[in-house]
Amino acid sequence: MRVEISKHEPFSELLDLEVDCITLDNGQMSVQILNYGCTMISINVPDRDGKVGNILLNYDDPKSMLVNPLYLNTVIGPSAGRIENAKLNLEGTGFELEKNNGDANLHGGNTGFHKQLWEIRERSVEMNYCGVSLFHSHKHMTGGFPGNMEIYAHFRLHEDNRLSVSFKATTDQMCHLNMAHHNYFNLTGDCGIKLDDHILFINAMAYRPLQENGIPVSDSESVVGTPFDFRVPKKLSEVFAKPPNGLDHPFDLNIKSDLDQPSVILEDGMSGRKLTINSNQPCVVVYTNNIGYKNHEGICFEMQHYPNVVHMLHPDEEYNHFTEYIFE
Repeated sequence: MRVEISKHEPFSELLDLEVDCITLDNGQMSVQILNYGCTMISINVPDRDGKVGNILLNYDDPKSMLVNPLYLNTVIGPSAGRIENAKLNLEGTGFELEKNNGDANLHGGNTGFHKQLWEIRERSVEMNYCGVSLFHSHKHMTGGFPGNMEIYAHFRLHEDNRLSVSFKATTDQMCHLNMAHHNYFNLTGDCGIKLDDHILFINAMAYRPLQENGIPVSDSESVVGTPFDFRVPKKLSEVFAKPPNGLDHPFDLNIKSDLDQPSVILEDGMSGRKLTINSNQPCVVVYTNNIGYKNHEGICFEMQHYPNVVHMLHPDEEYNHFTEYIFE
């Protein structure tokens, strides 16, 4: 078990900030996390033959991280997903947010958690895991979001190749908080290869269709008889071959098809790698990168509360978000 922290020279120079890179290594696999946006730049996992490869999608040009239009591999907040008309209503009080996606606010806007330099608070090396904790203080009305929030992000790599990511937060006043981590996975270890042969299982009986503006409807609908039924695993090539030609949809994990199964399973026959995801969040937004750049070369599982729905946090409460990624 090993934790190393060193200055990341390229990103420090690009961002004109002192950016650190944290490496978690359990002797079989390793994870690298920048304290800028809690951005993962690599998850290095062996394939069936023991060959280690980075299963995260990355930009060809590191300068793209300055804008990061895909929100690639970062923490998302104060709000994951789109907020319609960029307006929050908290118990009758309205808040105007930045419009950074048409008329919507997407992923907290341009001052969201993904654009912040997080403070490294603690590193830990134990017998069965190694980890790091980071901290960010959100100031009231930054980006239009109310509340002075103190947010902790905890990353732990366990000896059995489990990576746990948890967020805890408190506030001094009523606020909205809905976080996610925005990793894009490609289990081949070669991000020039499309996801066609990846096999996806989603443990959900219901999903939320999208309106024309990309905002999901407010009520869940059954997956039965739709292209969104992943209770029986299917190849992603089936998804890409017919409308909607990719996923960007919330799936309702409160209505599971099998209580004994995890939330999500992704498998790649080419490499033999398998990713299993468990979370305490009620929803997963599954996005298959449907735009032109690196089209369908990465899949994102945004474990969160429903997008475009206010998730209240009060001063006497603690926000508690837990997601576990199991690599085989």
